[in-house]
Order: sequence, then C-alpha cells, then structure tokens
Amino acid sequence: DVLTDPLESLQAVGLQNGDHLSAIVCQTKVTATSAAFALWCSGGNRIITWGNPKFGGDSSAVKDLRGVQTVQGTAMFKAVNDFILGGAFAAILADGSLVTWGNPDSGGDSSAVQDRIRNVQKVLATVGAFAAIL
Repeated sequence: DVLTDPLESLQAVGLQNGDHLSAIVCQTKVTATSAAFALWCSGGNRIITWGNPKFGGDSSAVKDLRGVQTVQGTAMFKAVNDFILGGAFAAILADGSLVTWGNPDSGGDSSAVQDRIRNVQKVLATVGAFAAIL
C-alpha cells in the first residue's frame, strides 16, 4: 500500500505490527501570488493552497494533479483604494499539461487555450499572465 496523504494514519492503509515501512521524503517548494500561497513536492499528486480563494488560495476545483513538476504564481497589482487585486497559479504536470486556477484576469483561466498547451516544458509568470514554453 502507498500512503500519500500526510493526514492519513498508517493503520488506515493497513500497516500492522511487524510490517516493513519504506519512506520517500521530498523537498517541499512554495510560491505565492499577491494574496495566496501554494506548497507542493515535485512529482507529487497534491498542491496545498491557502490565502484568498479568489487569488489562488483555493485549488479544490483543480482535478487530477498527477506528477506536479512546478508551480508559478502571478500577482496583479492595481491601486484601488490601496487594495491589491489579482493573482493566479499555473502548474505543469508530469504529462506536460498545464493547469491554472485563481483570478481569471491574472491568468487563472486557461480554458480558451487548453488544446494548444501540451508538452509544456516551462511556465513563466508576469504580473498578470502566464507564458508556456512548449
């Protein structure tokens, strides 16, 4: 059995007294938008996000995060009564696909170009947009 959820107990996956346990530890990485954070491990199947949900702090709508390679964040700054507005995340997955979430005005909605962003090698972030290098 494989334990991938750090909140799940060893007993829940069927580990019993006398069983052998192997652990693989990966270095976590973090990136941010103007109002949210994303934490992941390269090759992992999960991204933990927190902060303002409108600006990338809620990644629950993103499905099938298999083999997360890297995550980039944008930050769109607009001076509106001293508030910072914007921010989105983009993640490259092991199959070369790119998923985005967060504020659509900051690159959080890539649905219009999903059919053209395959075999992504790298993603670059600007203040309010992403560029995928194929």
